[in-house]
Amino acid sequence: MFEHNMLVRVYYADTDAFGIVYHANYLRFCEMARTESLRELGIGLPYLMTEYGIQFAVVTVTLTYHKSARLDDQLLIVSTISHIGRASVTYKQDIYLTDRQGDLLCSVEIKLVTVDQNMRPCALPEALKMEIV
Repeated sequence: MFEHNMLVRVYYADTDAFGIVYHANYLRFCEMARTESLRELGIGLPYLMTEYGIQFAVVTVTLTYHKSARLDDQLLIVSTISHIGRASVTYKQDIYLTDRQGDLLCSVEIKLVTVDQNMRPCALPEALKMEIV
């Protein structure tokens, strides 16, 4: 199955007063990695709407924190698609310190559903499924 790796540097704006990554920013890092994984497949988010009339909406997030990232750390975000349903895509994303031999900082599973421009759920087009797999 498809795997995407992305490096991210922790900046001051990502941290709290103690220089530790603010918990919600892990979701932002994951969003960036998912967007880039689709872009690598030639699927930009505007393309989804213009070509297929759909967008992705997050419906479920399961996130487990293992260790903290700190100011100026370099993070590796490993994204895989663990399931493709009729109208959904589930990503598994792990955030490591620097590389896979580094500490596992955070594990995330995010389920996205496809919605039309009126935010109504709709089937994931077969052609798009083929591009993702």
